[in-house]
Formats: sequence, structure tokens, C-alpha cells
Amino acid sequence: MKSEYEIKVTGTTGNWTFGTIKEAGEGETFVFQAKHYEEPSRFGIDGGRVSKLCVRRDAVAKDVIAYERGWLVKPRTEAHRGLLAALKERFN
Repeated sequence: MKSEYEIKVTGTTGNWTFGTIKEAGEGETFVFQAKHYEEPSRFGIDGGRVSKLCVRRDAVAKDVIAYERGWLVKPRTEAHRGLLAALKERFN
């Protein structure tokens, strides 16, 4: 069964988008920042438009997902892979 995610954009600056993401309902909320472009790039996630992505439990926690032209922290759990899939669908 595919999970639904609520993505709220809280700000943008240039190519950067900032916001929160959580699984619909009572899911845990994460903060994210994504740098994305209009065109895909070899530097993007899976050759897509997102060249930098950071997802954390809150603003000061460790990254659960981090990508900067390559993986720094890959998603380790199914829940984190779901977050990544939802953000890729929205921005990639």
C-alpha cells in the first residue's frame, strides 16, 4: 500500500526550497531543504533535478537523508525511503 505524505513548503530562496514533510495522519514530522533546477542533471538524484537534499527529524537533529551531488547519508529505513520517494516525486 502506497503511503501519502504531506509536504508543506515554508520558504524558497533561489533554487532552494525549505519545508516539512510527514506521513499523512499522525506521522512524524521532518524538516527538509532541497536545491533543485528546472532541468535534470547528472549531479541530481537519479539524474534528476534535485542536486542537494537534506532531511532531518528537526532543525538540529542529525540528517536521516543527505545528498550533495552524491549520497552522504542514504535513507536506511522504509519510512525514510518513503520520504525520499515523496520528495523526488514533488521536486525531481
